[in-house]
Amino acid sequence: MLGSVFTSRKEEAVKRVVVVAMHAVLMVLVVACSGSDASDVRIEVSNHVPGFDSMGPFAATGGAVDDGVMCASGEGSLMAAEETADGGILSEFELRCTDGDDFRLQLQVPPELVTDQAAWDRAVDGTLEVNTPWIVLTGQGRFAGLEGDGMSGWRALEPGKGPGDGGGVLTVFEGDLTVSG
Repeated sequence: MLGSVFTSRKEEAVKRVVVVAMHAVLMVLVVACSGSDASDVRIEVSNHVPGFDSMGPFAATGGAVDDGVMCASGEGSLMAAEETADGGILSEFELRCTDGDDFRLQLQVPPELVTDQAAWDRAVDGTLEVNTPWIVLTGQGRFAGLEGDGMSGWRALEPGKGPGDGGGVLTVFEGDLTVSG
């Protein structure tokens, strides 16, 4: 009887080791197959022209720059903006690197943020809230297979002087980028 207890305990211990090892292998496979090529990025676009009608120079940092997926600097432009049926705002931005390659992002501001005066006031006072989703639409040159998404936000460049008061804005895009194909 004592031999069967040891055998049972030994078998249970071996089963636990096997289960833990299987979970570890499964986690490695999940990470390897789940877009581990994606690199984090933070893009800051400074617009010194009052309002949101144009953009300006950008600087990018993060793994996407380190990995060569994203350039470190260039020029950002607002290409289009329209109100959606639900009262939100749909915008399209072009980011052109100094080497001439470019890509476009789509930003969708939900209606609750469009009408949130407190959030607007915080941004004008200089608080950055990254709370609006963006996706990569298309790319040219080295960005032809670019994919990515993340969140964005803005704040006044000069606290207390927002776009409606003749002040410039800092627009920030944070997320992940990868090149497929």
